[in-house]
Amino acid sequence: MRRRTTRLFAGVVVLGLLAAACGGDDGDDAASGTTSGSGTTSADGGAAPSGDPIRLAALVPFSGPQASLGQFAQQGADIAVEFINEAGGVLGRPIEVVYKDDEAQTDAAVRVFREAIDEDIPFTFGYPTSAICLAVAPIATQLNGLMMSSFCQTNKMTHENFEENFFRVTTTNEMLTRAGTHTVQEKVPDAKKWVTIAPDYEYGHNTVNIFKNDMRENLEGFEVLGETFPPFQTPTYNDYITQVANLPADGVYSSLFAGDQLTMLRQAVPFNLLEGKVFLTQGMDLDVLEPMGESGNTPEGWNSMVYHYEAFDNELNTRFIEAMQEKHGTVPTLYRFNGFISVYAYAAAIEAAGSTDVDEVKAALEGLEFDTPAGALTFRPEDHQAIYESIAVVNVVPTDTPEGFEIAEFVLIPGDEVTSPADPGNPNPFDAES
Repeated sequence: MRRRTTRLFAGVVVLGLLAAACGGDDGDDAASGTTSGSGTTSADGGAAPSGDPIRLAALVPFSGPQASLGQFAQQGADIAVEFINEAGGVLGRPIEVVYKDDEAQTDAAVRVFREAIDEDIPFTFGYPTSAICLAVAPIATQLNGLMMSSFCQTNKMTHENFEENFFRVTTTNEMLTRAGTHTVQEKVPDAKKWVTIAPDYEYGHNTVNIFKNDMRENLEGFEVLGETFPPFQTPTYNDYITQVANLPADGVYSSLFAGDQLTMLRQAVPFNLLEGKVFLTQGMDLDVLEPMGESGNTPEGWNSMVYHYEAFDNELNTRFIEAMQEKHGTVPTLYRFNGFISVYAYAAAIEAAGSTDVDEVKAALEGLEFDTPAGALTFRPEDHQAIYESIAVVNVVPTDTPEGFEIAEFVLIPGDEVTSPADPGNPNPFDAES
């Protein structure tokens, strides 16, 4: 099958920043308090950095069921550190990341954030859940540390729970969900009757509300025939699948992710949940696609995933792919990408500020535009949300190959088309229950 890339917009901004070759040691086995980046030597990109390192703290899980997120984030962040240091560092100094295990738990995240501040590391990133972001953000403002969300997506952080010291380099629930809805509205407009399956906590209910609000606004005749909300990390989905499997729907929307998505899809096979229906999901990365493909049960559908390594044709993405393959024998995935761009964002802001003063770096982040493997990102000054040049939505199809699947088409949605206007302090209109 011939792969196609569709850009549902005109015009592309190209911006070069912090580009250099890669190198250095493998950093897979992180633990709380370990570091990467010091002692890196310069390649052809610039003079070797010198002096005390500029330190960032990554608050990600290295223990518990979400430990792989921390490992993958570190792989991406370490490559970013190497690129930057080999290009001469930041303000002529090496950059370094200190890794802290937040266990994907709120209490632990608050504790290690305070540790970072006590260690004079005010520049932090990571934050794997919305609950963690909501808990740490007020403390970051109180202690004058900066926190950059690499992962949590709740709209509340840039709306009713906005904090001045919070920035988000990843997408919001709205951006990712609406990129998917805009794609199916364009590609399969006859799919008007839908069922939904999403995790039973704020994220799941929020994504379903966004899905319904956007579809109702843009697709005449849209209706939801049924919706189900299984508990987070439930081992058995049969009861939830049967609630919607036999309804006469044209499409199935799911915002389950990672292990939950994989478990649900495997258990849905005998119930024919997706047979003859359009499947729309989000964030389904290779951790789900590869095992589904190996079992011969890859679902055909549309997957809104922000970054797919094959979707973006630029020099920085090419280097990122090559470095990841060389160091770890794999390709970049979303968690690796998020770690990478978090380091790049801080490096660009500190360089622009000409200082490591927290207030000056915060001011530099507001309105900052910088290059990433997915194209240019810009932090809106009003609500500190990164707006993506484009968001990748991919059409996954099953194949008879050993991999069991392929990406048949990429659709690139401009980030500003699926993002409400900045309105910190007030609820996002797409969050409204419907």
